[in-house]
Amino acid sequence: MVWALNPTGIDAAIGGLFPEPIFIGAMENATEDVAKFGSGTTIGKLLKEIMGPVIERHSGTVANALQAVGRQLSANSDEKDETLTALDASIQGELAKLFPGVTAKTHVPVPDFADFMKSATIRIFEDGFEHADGRDASSFGHGAQRSIQIALIKCLSEVKRAAGGNAGRTTLLLIDEPELYLHPQAIEVVRAALSRLAGDGYQIIVTTHSANMIARSDAKNVLLIRRNAADGTTCYPRMKDVVAQAITDADHQSEALFALSNSTKVLFSERVVITEGKTERIILPAVFDDLFGVTLGEEKIGLVDIGGVNNIPDTMRILRAMGLPCKAVVDLDFVFRTAPAKGLIAADHPDLVACAGIFARLAGEGRVGLDEAGLPKKHGGNPAIVAFELLAKEADAAQHIDGLFDAMFAHNIWLWK
Repeated sequence: MVWALNPTGIDAAIGGLFPEPIFIGAMENATEDVAKFGSGTTIGKLLKEIMGPVIERHSGTVANALQAVGRQLSANSDEKDETLTALDASIQGELAKLFPGVTAKTHVPVPDFADFMKSATIRIFEDGFEHADGRDASSFGHGAQRSIQIALIKCLSEVKRAAGGNAGRTTLLLIDEPELYLHPQAIEVVRAALSRLAGDGYQIIVTTHSANMIARSDAKNVLLIRRNAADGTTCYPRMKDVVAQAITDADHQSEALFALSNSTKVLFSERVVITEGKTERIILPAVFDDLFGVTLGEEKIGLVDIGGVNNIPDTMRILRAMGLPCKAVVDLDFVFRTAPAKGLIAADHPDLVACAGIFARLAGEGRVGLDEAGLPKKHGGNPAIVAFELLAKEADAAQHIDGLFDAMFAHNIWLWK
């Protein structure tokens, strides 16, 4: 097969398949984008989309109004302005000496209505501040400018869609850091608006450094882009894809996704500490600050409370696959119940066996209750966790708990003892 060259160029050919996306950069001049007409500005694109009907309605009126002015500015008009006529005569006198037979006359073209549209801009009116003609966008702060910019982009999207030029196609919006200069409530408004657009015929691609821009329902679809000196720029897989590969059970997949999606700040951390519940979430930040004189956030460490121990090993595997180094902090019950089931320690590990013997002794003394597996259960109105507290207080259990600590530490899991 011989391929024929495309006479219109590859850009034109691709443009028929993929309509031009709407793009807004992070640090570009927002004032220019919302206030100056141009082929690359949002206001320019917006006016271009709606210019046809406006020109059709008003161009005739404007043309009639400018006819008298045009006759005074036209090169060969009998009603030409006397000053311009005098200038023409002066030019002709000098030109005749250099090039006889050639005539030069001034001509000032009268703009048509489309030319007026090119000077169009946005004027801002603010409640409580009276100004007959409004104010220029540049007189407002970056937050207001960014909000206006986002509003114009939404309008442009709707106008393009209503025009029907891309019927049946998805409009692509590319937005770099939409949260810039906005307070948290405004960020949430922008995030919700973009989310609604994404479900109504638009594909939204957003880059962000703000956890406020990522809703729990969106966390599973986030791509992490990280850069370091050793590996350069790396794109890690989505949480949803990693969970599907790391966990085969559908129920466990949903549990892990829910736990991680509730902690979107983790996506912006460089290291992660996984905890069982609220107690560690409250205590650990204060302990870390007291020991090291800095906060977890300053060290770019995220704290994840996943609400239980069963998902900790799977969560660690998921985070590592996403390029996030992680460790976990667990209670003593983890090493007896979850760790053997997840293959982190052998069920017949000597220290586990020794502790089981101590539990049996405590049960014989009527101090704890044991289930069929020989592990603590609710007893005398006390939860099973009380049995682990009693175990930790037994002198002959200390060396075995230290052994279990070392076994878990090898898996980057810190065992409270």
